[in-house]
Amino acid sequence: LEAVATSPAMLYYLDNQSNSGGNPNENYARELFELHALGAENYYGVVPLIINDGNYEHPAPKDSNGKPLLYVDDDVYGATTCFTGWRIDEATGLFKFDANAHFPYQKLVMGRLIPTAQGIKDGRDVLDILARHPMAARYICRRLCRRLIADNPPERIVQAAADVFMANLDAPDQLRQVTRTILLSPE
Repeated sequence: LEAVATSPAMLYYLDNQSNSGGNPNENYARELFELHALGAENYYGVVPLIINDGNYEHPAPKDSNGKPLLYVDDDVYGATTCFTGWRIDEATGLFKFDANAHFPYQKLVMGRLIPTAQGIKDGRDVLDILARHPMAARYICRRLCRRLIADNPPERIVQAAADVFMANLDAPDQLRQVTRTILLSPE
């Protein structure tokens, strides 16, 4: 995810080059959620965050740990501000972070508070939240199963692959293990 997030082509194509604290542009953040991490099937809709006793509460269904299983527009907006200042260096054509264009205040993404003044770490925190999300595991594994098995793969193998994905979050060969699970399945 970070390779895509820092790709000059993606920064340019999805308008993150113009995403700044005073003028947020949600194109990259929305594509991150919809195409690269959770998929449109895990979108809960335009549902505002709930304010309960002065605290924000995520409106989507939650897992047994209280983490949101689905995302809402406010998650995309929070992520948008986390990626402000992610730019292309005009001199080199490579990724650079511009702290002057970054929205420095706290943000809320998928029920998690991103603290004030972390700079580039804000975007990296969002990438970590999404990469470790169980619905990202199911979304990515469903896409792999569609590619390797059928357009409508059996839920059993999607879940088996997602379980391997989650069990190996920090393994350097995580996707290799996931792919092996799919390819060695009876399906």
